[in-house]
Amino acid sequence: MKQCRDFGGENGSIAEIIDEWDKKLDKHRDNFNKSTQWGVDKKLRIDKAKDYDSMFGVEISFRKLEVD
Repeated sequence: MKQCRDFGGENGSIAEIIDEWDKKLDKHRDNFNKSTQWGVDKKLRIDKAKDYDSMFGVEISFRKLEVD
C-alpha cells in the first residue's frame, strides 16, 4: 500500500487526499440526500420483530473481568 507524501510515500499529501474525497462526496451529494428519505413500513412485515434474546439465546452477564 502506497503512503502519502506526508509519511514518506509517493501519493499526494493528506490535504490533497482530503480535497479529492471532498470533490467525490460533493459529486454524489444528491444521492446522499435521497438516502435520508428511505425507510421501512413495519406494518408490512410478516413475522413479529425479534428481540436480542430470542435471536442469540441465553442472556449472559459478566460480573468480573480479570486481565493478566
